[in-house]
Formats: sequence, C-alpha cells, structure tokens
Amino acid sequence: MANAPIRLRVRMYQVGFGDCFLLTFEYAAPLADGRAVRHMLIDFGTTSLPGWDSLATPARWIKQHTAGEIDVVVVSHRHRDHLSAFGQKSLMNGFFAVGYPRLVVRSWTEDPDLDSNAVGPASRLLLRTIGAAQRFSAALAGQMGLPPARSLAADVRQVADDQLSDPAAVVALAGWARGRGRYLFYGVRSGIESFIPGLRVKVLGPPTVEQHPEVAKQRSRDPEEFWMFYRNLVEKLPAAAVDEAERADAVPDASLAESPDAGDDRLPPALDAPSPARAFGDPGPVRWLTDRMSRQQLGSLLRIAHLLDDVLNNTSLILLFELDTGAGPIRLLFPGDAQIENWDYALKVARAKVPNRRLLRSVDLYKVGHHGSRNATPRTLYNLWTEPVSINRPLVALMSTKPGVHGKTEATRVPRRTLVAALDTRTREHLFSTEGITAAEPFVELVADLNQGRAFQTVTIGSRRKGFAIDGPAEDIGEPPVDDD
Repeated sequence: MANAPIRLRVRMYQVGFGDCFLLTFEYAAPLADGRAVRHMLIDFGTTSLPGWDSLATPARWIKQHTAGEIDVVVVSHRHRDHLSAFGQKSLMNGFFAVGYPRLVVRSWTEDPDLDSNAVGPASRLLLRTIGAAQRFSAALAGQMGLPPARSLAADVRQVADDQLSDPAAVVALAGWARGRGRYLFYGVRSGIESFIPGLRVKVLGPPTVEQHPEVAKQRSRDPEEFWMFYRNLVEKLPAAAVDEAERADAVPDASLAESPDAGDDRLPPALDAPSPARAFGDPGPVRWLTDRMSRQQLGSLLRIAHLLDDVLNNTSLILLFELDTGAGPIRLLFPGDAQIENWDYALKVARAKVPNRRLLRSVDLYKVGHHGSRNATPRTLYNLWTEPVSINRPLVALMSTKPGVHGKTEATRVPRRTLVAALDTRTREHLFSTEGITAAEPFVELVADLNQGRAFQTVTIGSRRKGFAIDGPAEDIGEPPVDDD
C-alpha cells in the first residue's frame, strides 16, 4: 500500500497512576511534508506520581522521541490521570513544535459545540449530570480535609479528588482543538486517518445515551437533582464525621449507589475508623453506635463518589487501530478506562456486534483498561482471546498502573491480581507494566517491523532490550462456526 508505515513503535511512559502512550509510525520515504514519521500521543496525566516528583522526566523523553512534532493527541476521557499534564504550563512550554498537534481527538462528551444531529436530550442531560456530579465531588473533597493516609476518609477524599476537572488542561486542549478537534462516539470516522497514512481506526466507544441508555448509569429519575441533593448534604457535614443520627439516616443505603469496584470493599476495623477520630459520647454502646454510623456515612459517600467514577469511565474512547503488514493486519486496542456499560454496546448491542467481535478476536496489542481494574476488561472481551480460533494468536499487553492507590481488598485492588495473572498467562508472559521502571529511562518500547509480519520483535524496558519469543499463525482469524449471541 502506498504510504503505508514500514515500522511501528509503541511506547508506554511511567507516570505513576495514569496513562501516557506514544505510537510512532515510520515510513520508507518522506511524506508530503518531508517527514518520514508520524506520532500519536494517547493521554498524558497522573493522580499519583511515580518515585520521582514530577512529570518532567517522561515529558523530556516524549520531546526527544518526537521533536515536538506530535501529529495527533488523543485524550480518552476527562479523568485527571489521563490529561493533567496538558494543564501544566511548565511541561507544555515548548512541548509541541510550532503547528502541532494537527488534530486533537476526544470523546463526544467534551465537544463544546454539540451537533444537535449527533446527540439528543438524553445525552445533553448526561452532560449536565456530570457537571453537577463533579461539583458534588469538589464539595466532598473539600470537606474531607487531609485525613490520615490509612483511613476510610482518605479513600473518600482520593476517589472524590480523582473526579475533579482539571481546568487548565481543559482550556489547553480546547485551544489546541480549535478548528482541528474531533469528538467521537461509536461508529463515526475518527479523522485520524487523514494525518497518519496507512492507519485505519474503528471507533468502538463510547456510545451516546441515544445509542445505549445504559452508558449513563442513571440511578434516579432526576440525576441532576440527585447530585445537587448530595452536594448540599455534604456541605453541611463536619469535616469527616457524622455526629447526628438523622444525618446518617439521610444517606441512602449503600446498595443504591454501589459500584462494582466499591461494593465488596469491607475494610478491617483499623482502616474503617472515621477520621479524624472523635468521641461522640460515653464509652460503651452509644460510642460504638455513633462510630458505626459515621463509618456507614463515609462508606455511603465513597460509593456515591464511585458512581461518578463509573459514569466518567463510560465516556471513555475505545479505539481499535489497524495497519497492514506482510502477514495480514496488525491490530492495537486502546480502550482508555471504558467499563462494562460502554463495552456492552460494541460487544452485545450494536448492529455490528458480530463483526466487532471478529475484529477483537484478532487483537495483537491490548492496552489494559483502567490500569488493571476488574471491571474494565470484560469477561466477554477476554474470552474472545481464549477461543480455539484465537488462543494461539500472539498477544501483547501494556498496563500503566501504580499499586496501592485504589482498593484495599482483593475485590477492589487496582491492578486486580486475578486479571493480571490471567492476562500474563494468555499473553505467555508478554504483559508489560510500568511497575519497576526507573526515572533514568521511564518507558517501555515495543517495535514491530511491518514488512516482516504483525508480531512485535523487540521490547525495551529502560535500557534493557530483548527479543520476543512468540510465534503464532500468520493468517487472519475469521468468525467461528457458532457465534456467542
């Protein structure tokens, strides 16, 4: 194919609890602008830094790898661990060369001028709901103060703080996207192909609410009022404790706002105590009861904060990239933090669900969703890679994560150990994580010679380079005789 890339480099940078990926496409001859390379940056942000205290190190390496000529910037969704770096002027000063980026790609939920033909009233309501919910999280984070790290109150503060918008990053992205932005939802053209010759992109998510109402995860008749009610409640609470029974009774049962990542989080008593600790009455049954009520209050607020986390993750882009090689297409799956409701549309509901599954069976590289959480790699998706027609196909996975930031039990831990073990087994130990990467060379790099085939030949982790020992069938995978509808 004319102007098709001959080499692909995929780099994953260490940013702590966040995502930052660079895809570099190399061509045999210069393209129309005189360059023989194209770069696409997917996300750049963190909510918990690695062992060093800034993002300056990965930013410096990205600049070295691209000379600032980043053609396409993709921001999967509005969570800070995916975009916070774009709001840091010290990092962005000189980060892009003049005239770059040429295209900024984001979810439809970030479009400042929504096309009325693209979304309807339900989608607009979702956007208003998200705004109200983020104001709730701001109030909640403010009321939590700075609790001890090992406390339930600290968990509430962490989850609420993660949901806050990053105004500086939003403003910067809007400026770069002015006249050159694309806001995607399921099934539309990405626009990326115009800037990276030879690349095909399939947008598998997110759907709009009109396409798939479940993506909104609305738990009440009036979700905007739902968030306003809890924001008003939180603003009346003392810093991290509840000292009146009626206030505890005002919070609904946790099951009303339960999320997959929060519902099973039963903390040991030492970690479940309210913080700061307060004496509510004489020792004995009254003190025990009021302490329990305070813990129930914090637990309910944690689950409500997780509900917003679910909603925002379900606005995440799911992009499937495809390039031709000498042995059939190579496919790269980047789902951001997409969760079950987002995934369900592409896998089970959309008119093209069967072709979607056929393509997903033959993925060669998987960016592990949501830093390895249990609800971002659906069993339906994983099972596609273990069917008889796909089990022997080479698969590589990249996981950007930082243990200990979210979850205190095995049911809620990120990354989830059972998922990591399953992916490591399926990829034949070709699951690569940012854990253990040092500040000296904080990235993992995979290289594929597209003329030779679709498998990656080398991986570099810092200064350590080794060849791959993976072999598999070269032919493309078709649909099995019996589908899973």
